This record gives sequence, structure tokens and C-alpha cells, in this order.
Amino acid sequence: CRAGSCHACLVRCQGDIQDNQPDALSPAQRQDGWRLACQCQVAGDLQVEAFDPLRDGLPATVLSVDWLTPSVLRLRLQPERGLRYRAGQHLVLWAGSVARPYSLASLPQEDPFLEFHIDCRLPGEFSDAARQFKAGDSLRLGELRGGALQYDPDWQSRPLWLLASGTGLGPLWGVLREALRHDH
Repeated sequence: CRAGSCHACLVRCQGDIQDNQPDALSPAQRQDGWRLACQCQVAGDLQVEAFDPLRDGLPATVLSVDWLTPSVLRLRLQPERGLRYRAGQHLVLWAGSVARPYSLASLPQEDPFLEFHIDCRLPGEFSDAARQFKAGDSLRLGELRGGALQYDPDWQSRPLWLLASGTGLGPLWGVLREALRHDH
């Protein structure tokens, strides 16, 4: 993305570096040395360690793979341990060494899985791999990101307008269900 939002370029750094977007990571991540390579400029000697999904990622098992349309894949995953997330947040999925961020269509505390809708119309490393997924396969989960698409319970007194197309409808489904759960 080159904007600091997908986190596929997460690296651990020690040395002289200028971080152009320090708020993109949590204080704990920054304390551990994590940075987004796309947002940093090297200012001097530097040691860099790439995010290794086998070491740093959370294992997850593919529960189901369903084609909602000829080009939209619904992927349901079971992480090794539970995740705390909000409807609409996005998570970095790793298939081997390929990482892509996808927004969650599932609803926390209600859905017993993580659900993603993946646009497979065009070729790409991750979408090509996703076409081959089957139940029982293993993936790795990277960082859970906030993202701009989240329901805020303080919005209850205001009208809610949800607009999306394509696979953007998936996370809105989660946001809508979260709003209804809060009696919006």
C-alpha cells in the first residue's frame, strides 16, 4: 500500500531510523522495535529483521472456503487462540511468504470464526493462493489493525449510512450486525 495501512512491510529495527508515521503502530510494538518499512527512512547504521509469519504470526486453520460469486471467496478461519477485535477491523493474512490485509466480515463475541471476503477476479499472489485453499489448511495471521471501518456505539443517536461495493460489503455486514447488537 506504501501508506502504512496494510502492515505487510512490518520489520523490527535497531539503529538510526526516521519514522514518518510513528502512530501507525501501538506503543508496545514500537517499544519492541517494530516499524513499517514503507514509512521509514534510514538515517544511519541499521539492523533490520523482517516479520516472520512462522515465528511472529498466529496460526489459524481454514474452516471453510465457499464461493459467494464466481469471483468472491468467503474464507472462514479458526485462529489458534481467540482474538479481540471490532467489526470491520482488518487483519493481515499470510499464505506462505505473501501477506495481504483483509477486513473482517465476522462479528466478535457472536461468530465462532474469522470471516473474510476475498476478491479473486484478478490474478495476484494472494488471490491465486486463496483459490487453492481448502478446509484444514494452515495460514498465519499477522497484525490486527484498527482500520477506519469500525462501529462506534456513541453513534446510536445518529443515522447510520453504510455504503460499499464488491467485497467491501463483507465488513459492512459485520458493522451492521454490531450496530443492531447495540440497538442502533
